[in-house]
Amino acid sequence: MDYLEASGHRYEGDVVNGEPHGFGQLTLPDGTVYTGSFLSGEFHGEGELAFVGPDGRVTGRVIGKWDRGELVEHRVVFGDDLAFREDNWGYLTAKDRRFHREVIDAVSQTPMRESK
Repeated sequence: MDYLEASGHRYEGDVVNGEPHGFGQLTLPDGTVYTGSFLSGEFHGEGELAFVGPDGRVTGRVIGKWDRGELVEHRVVFGDDLAFREDNWGYLTAKDRRFHREVIDAVSQTPMRESK
């Protein structure tokens, strides 16, 4: 079954009691697409959330497992198929806001300042 909600969301897939339940695909108004399992209208089980840019190309994906709408396991893959690995990531870390290339080229970190 497929339907379009007043909010602009489009759903194609299994429905029970008027809610997504089972396997389906939900497309949001901004082009983001979730493909996977649903339970009573919520992401549940394995699925993939694909973020789409203005040109229609996938810019990144979250592949994971949801538990009643909460993401409990995941991996992130960028549009060029580069997988994000938190244990080996040198870009814009919490302790250092420099990009990887700035670290390699020894560009000093800009101090934080309050916005006005």
